[in-house]
Amino acid sequence: MIKTGYSCVIVDQLVCLGRFLPVFATDDTHVFTGEEFNGFIMVQADDLNRIEILRAIREKRFFASQGPWVQVKLEGNKIRVECSPVSNIRVCSNMCGAMATSGDNMTGAEFDLEKPSWMPMDLIYYRAEVTDENGKSAWTHPTRIG
Repeated sequence: MIKTGYSCVIVDQLVCLGRFLPVFATDDTHVFTGEEFNGFIMVQADDLNRIEILRAIREKRFFASQGPWVQVKLEGNKIRVECSPVSNIRVCSNMCGAMATSGDNMTGAEFDLEKPSWMPMDLIYYRAEVTDENGKSAWTHPTRIG
């Protein structure tokens, strides 16, 4: 389901340059061939009105999706991902590149971010991606640490 618009590698490169941009999923369909209307953002607004929805977007209280939902939290040295049933959960950061786990109907995973002694840098950011059995994905923004 991921098409040429997949840009998370660029998101990770920009973070390494200090640019923490939000991640959106949209569609730029010019020809309707059945692939349209597959990208959206899920907003955590305090109320369902224009002002609150725009506030939530400005505060980055949303994630990008093609269908699945995802939530990611840093708890000590662990990253906890919770999601709708998916077949792949992936966490990206500057320390580990990407860590992933696969399985059937997973609704969460935990990844250890203990800094190896040889690692010269501290954790700067993390983000999550999940993909369901139909190839539809959801992504969180890169979240700055500290």
